[in-house]
Amino acid sequence: MQHQIALYFTPYCGTCESAMDFLEDHGIRYERRDVLAHPEYMTDLMYHHRSVHGTPVLVIDAQEIHQGFDPRAWALALGLE
Repeated sequence: MQHQIALYFTPYCGTCESAMDFLEDHGIRYERRDVLAHPEYMTDLMYHHRSVHGTPVLVIDAQEIHQGFDPRAWALALGLE
């Protein structure tokens, strides 16, 4: 089953870059959402997930969220392990 993946990030964020590298290294297709270039992305994310307050944020199927980059947790959530 193909999941719909979105990654909310900010440019020049080392952790965000590591998160993108992780997704790309594992062949995960995802939508990049730059919250500085498009502030409405963060507004929308915070509206639906009130606990979000920074990047990177991985959203799976518009429901499951993972704030911060934790490779093990992301691998489990994405079915890589």
